[in-house]
Amino acid sequence: MCWFSVCRKVAKAVHYVVRAVAYNSAYSEPRWLYAVPLYHFLTKTVKPFARSSEHSSAKHQNNRWWGIEDFVNIVDHVKWKQKTDM
Repeated sequence: MCWFSVCRKVAKAVHYVVRAVAYNSAYSEPRWLYAVPLYHFLTKTVKPFARSSEHSSAKHQNNRWWGIEDFVNIVDHVKWKQKTDM
């Protein structure tokens, strides 16, 4: 089995665990965010210590800049949960 295939499978597993933790947690605290850098490393969506090509201040408002484009539904769920916990 090639290394890329293993990384892709582990990345899918990390995404599954992140989703399960975010949706089944009794708290709205997003501890699942600790696993996002591992997901980025495995999927090679970002490279460590690479400069961002998006320097505009408006770019920081999109999900790609934050690195959560694969986790949008989870982020929305956590935001909703935080509002209901108030």
